[in-house]
Amino acid sequence: MVFTKSWQCERVRTSRQRVAEFFCERCGKSYDVDYIMDEAHCKHGIPHCECGGIIKPDVVLYEEMLNENCIQGAVDAISKADTMIIGGTSLVVYPAAGLINYFQGKNLVLINKTQTPYDGKGPAW
Repeated sequence: MVFTKSWQCERVRTSRQRVAEFFCERCGKSYDVDYIMDEAHCKHGIPHCECGGIIKPDVVLYEEMLNENCIQGAVDAISKADTMIIGGTSLVVYPAAGLINYFQGKNLVLINKTQTPYDGKGPAW
């Protein structure tokens, strides 16, 4: 299992998701970028679904809740992993930063340009 800064509930778990995919907040129907860029589907510059709902990118926007099933899936996988490699994050933005606390394996590797609150918990190289 691979975890990245992006947040999907498929083979790769991520916290940003795919910006090229869109869905209706009301009915959940998926749309592509061509649909949302067509002014015929927009009201005041905001794309709308056939059901009247607002279409938004398939991302978690700032201050939106993460999907609980995705978080639980990440917690389950991390708690069972024997090696965890974390790269390119300051580990200060929650809830994703707190996932490291569920790791109980032997090998924790942190790779980042700047220090993190978890430096020293992995092997020193």
